[in-house]
Amino acid sequence: MRERVNYFILNNGALFSTDNCGIENNLEDCIYIEKTGTSNSPEIYISEKKDNKLVRMGEYIDDYESLMNFIANNKLSIMCIRGFDRITMSKFISDFNKTKDTSIAQIKFSNDVEQAKYERHLVTKKGRMKRVHQKLESVNEIETIEDYMKMLNSAFNKEKHESRKKIINLKRDRK
Repeated sequence: MRERVNYFILNNGALFSTDNCGIENNLEDCIYIEKTGTSNSPEIYISEKKDNKLVRMGEYIDDYESLMNFIANNKLSIMCIRGFDRITMSKFISDFNKTKDTSIAQIKFSNDVEQAKYERHLVTKKGRMKRVHQKLESVNEIETIEDYMKMLNSAFNKEKHESRKKIINLKRDRK
């Protein structure tokens, strides 16, 4: 029986599988990781896209240890991963978390709508961050959390930053 190959997205310590194999075309910045060959003798290639232009194409990585180092060094990037079956990916992430002292978690969405919302969030992330940086540049100093929240709410919408406000308040209360 042939292994079913999946398509995975890794972003900010969250790994999920998707059927939306075209999502990488909509991302302005991302890293593609593609495994060919077998699980025992993989051939791993990396490509990178910045500002919708390929800046690295088909760079070969020797083994899983080199791949772990690459992922650890680029953990802030969105990574599109192909060629791994679920079992191999689960084992790889487990080994990665142990050896690199990280906490990548595999997530499952409760339904397709939630997954589509998250994928849309990834696609629009760069544009939202540009708006936030423009707002930050136009403001001299942010004195209170309320000022910060107003600035974020003007770049995004109010509901998305209520949880951020709670986290900031919790951190402030701990001090």
